[in-house]
Amino acid sequence: MRISELLRLVIINLSQNKFKVILTSVGIIVGSATIMMNDRGAQ
Repeated sequence: MRISELLRLVIINLSQNKFKVILTSVGIIVGSATIMMNDRGAQ
C-alpha cells in the first residue's frame, strides 16, 4: 500500500467517523509512548 493511498483512506475515515478515529489515534499514541518509555527504562 502506497503512502498516497494510505493518506486518502485516512482522510475518508476522518470525514466519516471522527470519534472512532480520534480514539484509535489516542490509543496508537499512548501505545507508542509506552513502548518508547519501556525501551528507555531498559537501557
